[in-house]
Amino acid sequence: MNWGASTMAQDRAEIEDPLGIYDVVAAYCQAYDSHDREELERVFSPEATLRLLGGASRGDEAIGRDNVLTWLTRRWPSAPPCLHLTGNLRITPAGDDARGTSDFLFLVKKEDGSLQISSAGRYLDRFTRHDGRWVIAERSITFLGEPV
Repeated sequence: MNWGASTMAQDRAEIEDPLGIYDVVAAYCQAYDSHDREELERVFSPEATLRLLGGASRGDEAIGRDNVLTWLTRRWPSAPPCLHLTGNLRITPAGDDARGTSDFLFLVKKEDGSLQISSAGRYLDRFTRHDGRWVIAERSITFLGEPV
């Protein structure tokens, strides 16, 4: 009986995979908030898709990492400082893919220095492995109080 191989595979599925997915969700938020395009690129698969299922951009869709990055970064030059907060991450693994949902708050810093909640909603994600790490393959964004 080969206990080592079974335990290692189980550890990966039960410990390493969720940690890798938690990390990519946090990396997305921090890269976006710090306007770090290079790090934001590492978060998405080359074939990534971004869909907006609500808000002023309802119906927008970007296909391919370059188009996703262009869509995400287009407002950076005029945007106030911001902070994403994510939580309630739930993951459903499926081998080298996984589905996940996480809730978010998006805060912006106003000119007077106070913080304002700009939006709140949920990310509906499909994760996959790319170059040995978890990345976002598909992200749909919903907004609190709006139908999906």
